[in-house]
Amino acid sequence: MPFKIWSSFLSEQDRVLYEQNVRLLLRNLPLFTLANFLGYIICTLVFVNAFSLGLHLIFGISMLLGSITIFVVIPNRETLFTEDRERGVRRLVLAYILVIAWWAVYFSTAMKYADVLRMQQFSALITMLSSIAVILVGRFTRLFTLCFCVAVAYIVYRYLNMHDESFRFLAVQILLTALAQLYFLRTLNEQIAIALYVKDENSGLVEALQNKNEALEQANYSQSRYLSAASHDLRQPLHALALLANDAQRKNTNLQLSETLQKMEQAIDSLSLSFNAMLNLSRLDAGVVKPQFTRFPIQRLFTRLMVEYADMAQQKNLSFKIHPSQAWVLSDEGMLYSILGNFVSNALRYTDKGGVLIGVRHDAGQALKIMVYDTGSGVPSEKAKQIFQEYQRLEAAEQRVKGGVGLGLAISERMARLLGARLLVKSIPEQGSCFGLMVPKVLAQEDVLADSAPIQDVLAGKRVAIIDDDEMALESLNELLSSWGMEVSIILSSDMLVESIAEEGDFDLVISDYHLGMAHETGLDILAEAQKIQKIPPRRLLMTGDTRTELAAEAQTLGVSVWYKPLRPVRFRAYLNTMLNRTGETIDI
Repeated sequence: MPFKIWSSFLSEQDRVLYEQNVRLLLRNLPLFTLANFLGYIICTLVFVNAFSLGLHLIFGISMLLGSITIFVVIPNRETLFTEDRERGVRRLVLAYILVIAWWAVYFSTAMKYADVLRMQQFSALITMLSSIAVILVGRFTRLFTLCFCVAVAYIVYRYLNMHDESFRFLAVQILLTALAQLYFLRTLNEQIAIALYVKDENSGLVEALQNKNEALEQANYSQSRYLSAASHDLRQPLHALALLANDAQRKNTNLQLSETLQKMEQAIDSLSLSFNAMLNLSRLDAGVVKPQFTRFPIQRLFTRLMVEYADMAQQKNLSFKIHPSQAWVLSDEGMLYSILGNFVSNALRYTDKGGVLIGVRHDAGQALKIMVYDTGSGVPSEKAKQIFQEYQRLEAAEQRVKGGVGLGLAISERMARLLGARLLVKSIPEQGSCFGLMVPKVLAQEDVLADSAPIQDVLAGKRVAIIDDDEMALESLNELLSSWGMEVSIILSSDMLVESIAEEGDFDLVISDYHLGMAHETGLDILAEAQKIQKIPPRRLLMTGDTRTELAAEAQTLGVSVWYKPLRPVRFRAYLNTMLNRTGETIDI
């Protein structure tokens, strides 16, 4: 029963928005207290000669104690935010009553000593304070209205009982002002209630959005793990198949089988490209690929492009030229290389005569354009945007070119978006095309033109250690490297690596898979061990089907280059020559 009595001071809306209204009340209480204290100071000046010194001291001390109480006690959240809502409401009611009671006592005292002029000043002050109260602490409409009406009724009653006609005029003024303030109170609280409802609704939406984002992040994480697992499981047999096909082609002496084996290699190569493209697109869409921005010379990418695609251009009797550049850029080196590689690959694939040219154009601002020109079939203007969508190929290209599923440019577009780089496309049908992108340039840190020298074949005689838990892939890789004149040692553990180095000397190159079927040792562990025990640190390559971003970051930290399976022999040979010719940074392929 007591609960219902106290709760009756709050309307249904006040009970629903109790905590929000209390927060507003607590936030405004210091300002409301200050307004009351200033009001008391003004009243003291008005009634300085009417009240005795003792009365001034009593009112002043009581006002000071009340202000301290409000400043110290009321802002404590536990005063009004209590598990027992009834107790909080009771304290709220008592606080309103105490404020009204103090001013009622002061008003009653003033009525004994004051004249009409002083009471007019007092009424104006009370009207101002009540307006401030409506704005600052009038959040609980029913409770505030009740207290407000009691105070106004008391003032009007006292004024009407005075014999002077001027007091009756003051009573009418107070009454009309009070009605206007009550209307304002109602309107203000309705607007505040609407704002609080909207805030609560928005908070719910924000919370739902956060939950949704967490669910999406978890889904992306699960998808990333699934893609990594699927990548490793699918790349491994494809890697072995590519090695076996190359081994059969190399050992074949039957001219009738030669063409069949060559087509088999082309089919495997096409399958490898398509698989890599689909997996990369899935990883980009899943949001698991994040750019790592660094400063590097663009010439380093040009050298890698020349190494990888020169043979492809030679096979088609196309010219392939790259203008050297000393420019440095700020970007993700791996992503930028993938984008340019897609441009160059498409240019060579869809060009039958003429050639391909790569160069840099400097923009007027702090950017440069990396351009890939070709003399191929060109792209109609209406198809310029379409070719950046998934599985899109031009009809003429579909008739002439075999292999690929039309994902290269879609991947380039997504990577460029991550890098914040603007793609550039210009083409004239039957004359050629120009694909490029604009990236930010930075100050050069060293002369890099020396790196543009042709790469020599230096594999013959180099000592290489290979580690893999797949015996078939291990044996095929052994025969492939041996056919290039390299001295190959098959290693099964880090202990065996230590023994081999101690007995036969340092290796020039150590190649290891990541997953070796051993619980206590991975490929990175063996590569790290090779770095420690050799007098001259070897070049180290992690050849893996595990495409996790965390693994690539760990390898980069250790200074280990990464090659993602499956292996393409021509490209791999060029890559090894690049590694052993230069002492540059690690490269991921």
